[in-house]
Amino acid sequence: MLLSLEITNFKSYRGTQVIGPFKSFSAVIGPNGSGKSNLMDAISFVLGVKSSQMRSSGLKDVIFRGRRMAADPGNASGESDDDEAEGSAADAQKATVVAVYEDATGKEWRFERSVTLAGASEYKINGRGQSYNSYNRQLEKFKILVKAKNFLVFQGDVEAVAQQNPKELTRLIDQISGSLELKEEYEQAKERMERSQEESAAAFNKRRGINGELKTFREQKSEAEKWERLQEERDAHLLQLLLWQLYHIQQQLDKSREDIDEQNAHMPDLRKGVSTAEANVDTRRKEAANVLRDVSKAERDIKKRQKEIEEKQPQLDALDERSSHSRRRIGAAEKIISDVERDVIRSRNELAKLERDYDSAKQAAQRAEDAEKERGAGLNLNEADLEEYHNLRAEASTRKPSERQQLETHRKQLKAQQATVQSLEDKSKRLARAQEKLEAESGVAAEKKDALEARRTELQTRLQDAKAELARLQSERTRIGKRETELNDTLQTCYTKLIQAGNDARESEREAKMKESIANLAKLFPGVRGRLVDLCKPTQHKYDLAIQTVLGRNTDAVIVDQERTAIDCIEYLRNQRIGQATFLPLDTIQAKPINDRLRSVARGARLAIDVIQYDASLELAIQYVCGNALVCDTMDVARHLSYERKIEAKAVTLEGTIIHKSGLITGGQAGEQKKRWEEREVQGLQRQRQECSAELKELQQERHKLPTEESLVARVGECETKLATLRDDLSAATSRLDGLNTELNNVKKQTTDIAPRVTAARNEVTATQSSVDNLKTVVDEDDDEVFADFCARIGVSDIREYEERQLQQLERQRDARLEFETQMKRLEHQINFTKAQLKSQEERLQTNRRVIEKETARIDTVAQEKATVQESIDKIQEDIRERNDRLTQLREDHEKAQQQLTDAKRDLSKAARALDNTIKEVANMNDQMEKLASQRGDIFKRCRLEEIDLPLISGSLNKVSLTNDPTGDLVPMDIDDDNDETQHAIFVPDFGIEVDFDDLDDAAKEDGSAAMEAELKSNIEKTSAAIERMAPNMKAADRLGDTEARYKETEGEFEKARREATAARNAFNDVKERRVKLFTTAFNYISTHIDKVYKDLTKSRAIPAGGIAYLSLEDDEEPYLKGVRYTAMPPMKRFRDMEQLSGGEKTIAALALLFCIAMFSPPPFFVLDEVDAALDSQNVAKVAAYIRQKARADFQFIVISLKATLYEQAEGLVGVYRKAEENQNSSASLTLDLEKYN
Repeated sequence: MLLSLEITNFKSYRGTQVIGPFKSFSAVIGPNGSGKSNLMDAISFVLGVKSSQMRSSGLKDVIFRGRRMAADPGNASGESDDDEAEGSAADAQKATVVAVYEDATGKEWRFERSVTLAGASEYKINGRGQSYNSYNRQLEKFKILVKAKNFLVFQGDVEAVAQQNPKELTRLIDQISGSLELKEEYEQAKERMERSQEESAAAFNKRRGINGELKTFREQKSEAEKWERLQEERDAHLLQLLLWQLYHIQQQLDKSREDIDEQNAHMPDLRKGVSTAEANVDTRRKEAANVLRDVSKAERDIKKRQKEIEEKQPQLDALDERSSHSRRRIGAAEKIISDVERDVIRSRNELAKLERDYDSAKQAAQRAEDAEKERGAGLNLNEADLEEYHNLRAEASTRKPSERQQLETHRKQLKAQQATVQSLEDKSKRLARAQEKLEAESGVAAEKKDALEARRTELQTRLQDAKAELARLQSERTRIGKRETELNDTLQTCYTKLIQAGNDARESEREAKMKESIANLAKLFPGVRGRLVDLCKPTQHKYDLAIQTVLGRNTDAVIVDQERTAIDCIEYLRNQRIGQATFLPLDTIQAKPINDRLRSVARGARLAIDVIQYDASLELAIQYVCGNALVCDTMDVARHLSYERKIEAKAVTLEGTIIHKSGLITGGQAGEQKKRWEEREVQGLQRQRQECSAELKELQQERHKLPTEESLVARVGECETKLATLRDDLSAATSRLDGLNTELNNVKKQTTDIAPRVTAARNEVTATQSSVDNLKTVVDEDDDEVFADFCARIGVSDIREYEERQLQQLERQRDARLEFETQMKRLEHQINFTKAQLKSQEERLQTNRRVIEKETARIDTVAQEKATVQESIDKIQEDIRERNDRLTQLREDHEKAQQQLTDAKRDLSKAARALDNTIKEVANMNDQMEKLASQRGDIFKRCRLEEIDLPLISGSLNKVSLTNDPTGDLVPMDIDDDNDETQHAIFVPDFGIEVDFDDLDDAAKEDGSAAMEAELKSNIEKTSAAIERMAPNMKAADRLGDTEARYKETEGEFEKARREATAARNAFNDVKERRVKLFTTAFNYISTHIDKVYKDLTKSRAIPAGGIAYLSLEDDEEPYLKGVRYTAMPPMKRFRDMEQLSGGEKTIAALALLFCIAMFSPPPFFVLDEVDAALDSQNVAKVAAYIRQKARADFQFIVISLKATLYEQAEGLVGVYRKAEENQNSSASLTLDLEKYN
């Protein structure tokens, strides 16, 4: 761990300054130009880094050179500090830096380096002078690698690391791993090994050549005699083979002529049978077409009649709906009449009862008045008594006036209160009767509403079902109509393309034969896939011409599974004289691998194999044919790839122009060059046309099965009409029920409100009555004194008895009159209301009866109209049934005609097949004769050329032409010419030669099998093989002695060179193994940890997974010779090259790599100079957190930074600032332990 630095006159630091102590994570901060980077240079200096890497041109430049500051105006004396001995600009002759380091055991080490103005460096460890090498070795023991600078990251190093190419990154790892130190030794060992191998190979080749000469010379002498003997034996065997071949060729030619004559005898009958069958097919086809035309016409007529029914069906549905609506109105009117009649009866009864009550009340009032008059007749006084009574009453009224006044007031109040109580009680009774009536009416209205709601729910369900069914029907009809439109469009497109293609007219005879031959091959030989052009197809039409150009001569090549299948097919084609074909066997074909880098080589260019559709099992054949050929959109792209980028691949433009690897350009194809994929497209169009026609027929059948839309529309209309009527009724019932409930609630509320008022009024009456009684007692006593004599005289106990009798009589009369008058008025009002209600009910009865009469007449009218429409529909349906019967018969006739046509076609096919088989047999025999004649001509030519003495009875081999085709005069049969009645045997020339077969063995004449031929050829081949193996050299004996001497000399040279090559190879392998091990160890460590470090630096709460980073080698065997690719993908971003990342993303990626490199061989401390310059605050915080996590005593971080987000995470701060001391501008530092504040 680096504890502190002692700096003396180093760069901007004047005098001796101690900087530190440093913590596990220390941050160096300060303004720009204060000397922060000079502090890093001081660390580099004391650890032995070169001056060029410390921003200095020479070592003497690191010595302090302070500049004087402007004179202080306050210094009047103008004195200066030039005379200061130490640290002044004039006396700074040496710069010294001491690094105080503590090792793992706690021991302190003082590493000191100083430099003078002369540029000489001095190294000390713990005060003792050391050489640079010993000084460096001690640093390396602490894993401080000066050459690799594994402890320093200067300004700009992060950006440089991010911009390194793979080769530079390889050198960095090579340097960090230590394998770079073996580079010179590696190259020297490699050079020695290659040189010794070349010398050894030269010596070996020289020895092998001489040894071969020895063997040759020894063998050639013995071979010469044997060679001459075998020559004679081979000639004899060859003559036997030729005679055997000529003999059996003549036998086969004679037999073929006989067989052809026999087949020709049957040919006319076969041709006549074919003609008869063709005429029969034409007749049957016409008959089937006529019947089909009749069927189509019948179907159209039936559809037309069905359409008429469909058009009339809505009329029936409308009439049914009108009739149903009228019946519903009649039913509603009848129900209303029934209810109103009950109300009328109830109203009449109520009216009669009210009239009776009115008469009874009137009579009762008269009787009550008469009775009161009779009761009061015995209490009448005379005039004198009445006058005395009035006088006494006037006298009594003057006595106790206040009590009398109060009594009169209370009596009036009592009467008013009693009237109020009576009124409230009457009102309470009326409210009770009204509540009872309203509750009954409300119950009836609620039941009616529930019934209407249940009916509405039922109708809504039926309406929804009908609408859903109608929607499904419409959707299905729409789907069928849309699909029919699509199919018709597709059919129209197919017809148009087929007409444009004109496939049958353009197809050549040769292509037709070739297609037929390939089809036959596929049937005969399992494993035949087909032609390449039929098995692949461009992904887009614009590539047709380019792909055809790329395929070239392989366009018609036949793809087979195995090489054996290809050989069998070639033999078949040869025997059948069909023609030639190229075969691509999938099991033996050799194809170069595709260069994947060419897939994105340029915009507008792509591999030809990528624009072809093919089965995965054919990939090897497609790869063999296409190779690395590129398809370019324009000629400019092709030129750019071939001439500027030097891409070694064939470039083909969309117009068919080719730029070959050599730079040669081929082009100029005709604009109307034929597209080879047109044949398969035509077949696909024909198949599509058949499929579309079949699907159209199925859709028509589905349409006929669907129910009529009009019936569903009528159902929906009926339900909607019923529902509308029901809604009106329900609305009226709801309104009436709401009105009744509102009125009932008001009555209940009034009843509830009036009960406490009645109670209160009764309490008031009781209280008032008590006051009246008390006052009356006082007044009565006073009246008894005044009226004592008067009462005695008239014979009453007191005056009150007289007054009460008179008053009661009057009051009773008045009360009876008032009571009966009120009752009679009430009854009169009820009678008038009941009469008005009865009149309204009778008018409603008349209205509903008129509705019934009107709707009944309407039902009769609708029934007549419906009968008329139904009769029309019945007639049409009867006509449809008759037409369907006719259609059924026509279809049966059509099926019979079709069956007859099928039978006729079968007979034609059978006759044509018999004729074709006969023609093919004759053609095969002619081909066989032609082949035999060619073989015989070849034998005659060979005998003449090789001067073989062929035994002849007559003729001469000189007549055999050596230049012309011996079968040139053959006239083969034209198998496609059907005008001839027979097929003749071809003429086979014999050149006027008759061969003598007496020298041929009888066994050979009898046996014409392949085994005999193989035996004869085997004898020749054995002899020929023996002759070919022998190559005698008559001069070999003379050269044999010289060759043996040279061989001995060369043997010694070879042994010496071999020993030297072995030693050099072992030495090189040793150095290579050590270097690879060092590099691989470092790479594996860095590659393993790079992803985790990068994730730690890029993850966040939003993206906890972080980014992805990895290293990849371009050469696994010797990785230091090639590049190392560094790939980093920031979070939430796709893969991009390093140079396309932003500055901050590059910095994070470079820091991750630098941290991994440092972790591989971790130095005790790691100094970073403003590596966060390009980072935002968020990424600075991540880097600070990572450093804080990794910092420890044995892995110390010293970071120079201007970002508060970073240095606030440090354990300690070193502040660097500029100060003016003795008119000198120098750097100084302050140290702060942040752990005290955590």
